[in-house]
Amino acid sequence: MNDFIEQLAVILVMVFAVVGLGFIRLSLRQKSSVERLKEVEDRARPRFQDDLHHAKASYRSWDGEKPITSHGTNSGIGNTTGHGATPRAPRLEPIHRVDARFSELDFLEFAVALYTWAHTLRPKRDFLSLSAFLSDIALDTFLSGMADLDSVQDIRVGGVRTLRVYADEHWASVEIEFKAVMVERVKDDFVRIFRTESWRFRRRSDVKSPSRDVLMSLGCPHCGSTAPVGETKECLDCGAQRAGAEHHWQVAAIGSMRRNPQPSPPVGLPLGPPGFAVPNAPDIAVKRMEWSDRYPDEPLSALQPLAEELLRQVTDRRGLLLPGMMGRRLRYEHELLSNAGVVRHVTVGPVEHRGEIDITRDATHEFVDLRMAAPVRVWVQDGKTVPPQEPPTCICEMTLARQLEGEERPWQVVDLRWVEMPKDEV
Repeated sequence: MNDFIEQLAVILVMVFAVVGLGFIRLSLRQKSSVERLKEVEDRARPRFQDDLHHAKASYRSWDGEKPITSHGTNSGIGNTTGHGATPRAPRLEPIHRVDARFSELDFLEFAVALYTWAHTLRPKRDFLSLSAFLSDIALDTFLSGMADLDSVQDIRVGGVRTLRVYADEHWASVEIEFKAVMVERVKDDFVRIFRTESWRFRRRSDVKSPSRDVLMSLGCPHCGSTAPVGETKECLDCGAQRAGAEHHWQVAAIGSMRRNPQPSPPVGLPLGPPGFAVPNAPDIAVKRMEWSDRYPDEPLSALQPLAEELLRQVTDRRGLLLPGMMGRRLRYEHELLSNAGVVRHVTVGPVEHRGEIDITRDATHEFVDLRMAAPVRVWVQDGKTVPPQEPPTCICEMTLARQLEGEERPWQVVDLRWVEMPKDEV
């Protein structure tokens, strides 16, 4: 009898051991699945934090191996405010370390062209063409919730800015925010849609920027051909692979595709509101001397009348005709005012020049950042608002840019920021 009880006890112990081992394996498998799902969601999720914490935030690279430090939401080219301002040189240093040919201006124009092209193809659900630039995760987000969409027309990007730039020995990544308006047709209904989207581009660190013409062609990164993508995502002209971050910039994830109600009309300063000032470059005196040596016939003081004229253009209707991102932002802002039936008046008084903030260059352009002060009167023509009798003195920072090469190299305003200065510096 005792032997039978002992054998039964052994059998029960073995059964419980097998069942327990099964539960352990199942829990580990479920944990592994949860971790993999969390990893995918984390890659697709935009990593936004409060602007005041950007400088201290640490993020992981796309391969998940090494922590890399974000250079934050910045006041760089294409931004709409100066909040969280970071000078251009340190902000772009991570990507310039791995690609000396990278140009932020060219990249932003490429991003706008790709954004417009992709949204045009969205109703067609052209997976093959879109897959040349969008990853599977980005495609899932981009094409979701549009079963009845017939067409997307009149796409206008009003704001595009660099949110974050980082790179390590494996990956380079640039996160871009778009603000756009477009007309979507569903059956017989045409609806104007305002969108805010964040796209994260990534590329292998050993892939270098092509020429501007090849980049802007949205074609093959190897030969520049704009022929349709082959069934296996190869270039039909040179035979090389066109898709994937191993060859060119790929949209790895779309953090958000928010459909917004029509924004409130911007009744304050054009391209406002004010933000924080960009600190002067610590070596600005050396950079001024280098400029004088490089361009003895072009003193920096000669830029002051141009900067003043461009400031006045930005604040009146002439700004709508400006090329590039500045004109795009002003036309978008003008549309918001027009849709709301608001007439905004802006007058700028005598301009005081307060010197250069920084002088930099990248692979294709050179930049001069200037600071100016002027009394600015802003009022809305609504029969109720009375123009201020004593307009406040406003501080603005302007970024001028021109190409490094070419017979004609006109200066263009690529950014303007209203900033708040300490009272003892105003």
